[in-house]
Amino acid sequence: MARTVEPLIRVDDDFEDEYPGASALATECYANVIRAGDVLVGLHTRQMLDDYRLSQSALQILAIIEGARGPLEPTVIAERLLVTTGTLTSLLDNLERRALIRRQSHPHDRRKLLVDITTAAQAIVDEVLPSLHAREQHVISEALSVREQGELLRLIAKVQQSALKARNMPPPRGAAAIAVGLGRQWTRRHPIRVRHDEPDSHERLVARSRCRQDGPYAGCVRRRPPLVNECDRLEAFSDAVMAVIITIMAFNVKPPGAASLSAVSASLPELLVYVLSFAIIGTYWNNHHHLLRATHHMSAGVMWSNLHLLFWLSLFPVATGWVGRFPSDAVPSAFYGVVGLASAVAYWVLVRAIIRANGADSQVARRIGSDVKGKLSPVLYVAGIGLAFATSIGADVVYAVVAAMWLVPDRRLAPGVVMAGVREAE
Repeated sequence: MARTVEPLIRVDDDFEDEYPGASALATECYANVIRAGDVLVGLHTRQMLDDYRLSQSALQILAIIEGARGPLEPTVIAERLLVTTGTLTSLLDNLERRALIRRQSHPHDRRKLLVDITTAAQAIVDEVLPSLHAREQHVISEALSVREQGELLRLIAKVQQSALKARNMPPPRGAAAIAVGLGRQWTRRHPIRVRHDEPDSHERLVARSRCRQDGPYAGCVRRRPPLVNECDRLEAFSDAVMAVIITIMAFNVKPPGAASLSAVSASLPELLVYVLSFAIIGTYWNNHHHLLRATHHMSAGVMWSNLHLLFWLSLFPVATGWVGRFPSDAVPSAFYGVVGLASAVAYWVLVRAIIRANGADSQVARRIGSDVKGKLSPVLYVAGIGLAFATSIGADVVYAVVAAMWLVPDRRLAPGVVMAGVREAE
């Protein structure tokens, strides 16, 4: 159901009596410009940027550097962002801690620094900006004609020029103080994608908007192909390895030696341990998929931890075949538990590596939480290994309990819970 359009903000009838010399119409214009700006900024922030934990200013910094096609001095970024250098320093520090920008020395002046975006930030910009610009095109094109858009730009330019002059005036008081304060707050949050070093930027944008539009989202595709998502590459590689593991286990399962129930009964332990191993590998594949879907940043530690997990999983065909041939012996059953224990610990290490790469307050860290099942699984595997030397059947039951505990996909990382935004829309 579409939301109804809220009426324009109107001031009280006695406004001009309360503030002599003030114009009620000017205040109404200012208040409604503020509301429109807040609505547009909220549309971007709430619906596009929450999954990336980027503020509007942070995304704007990345967009400014990306638009310059190279590193920029902090003073240049502060001027385009309309903030002080102190405010910009705090924003840059936060982005640097998240490995989204890097500071480097100026090649011609060692006293200066340059700021450039990282590969991870470039991937975010390539993914987010087309959707933002598509939404901008839809919102503006639905409401205004091309001529009205040009007129709106002309009026906004006049208001911005007046606002910039007001910044150099003595601090105002009363209603004017509230107006100027809100104006500065809105200006700092508003995204600026125009190249400031080109005087005809506004005119070229107006001329470009006259091109034919086949739909509300026409012309919003990024011309430069986006970077390959490293998380997707890691997931594809892991999926292939797990598929090979399951294939090897299936090839190792031999049919009964005769067409009789006694032959089926003799082959039953081998079939049961295959079913158990298949459930374990399938569970790892399912939860591994959800885990990487919730991961936005990659690191060398994550890649090595993932390879460590795949190594132990690759031993399941060996353990499965050994237990299938000697189902009543303690050593094969204990070896199966050791492989399961090492795989559980490797998965826990992978989760910790992902949390370190994405931050302790990242989405995946919040979803994992205390990770009770991740901590309980190794304990049960240790108990099963010890039990194997008393009764191998009891150890197999413990291993089956661990598999059943993880058989239901980890709903903390389910797509509907975790993504709910940009990555789920891919």
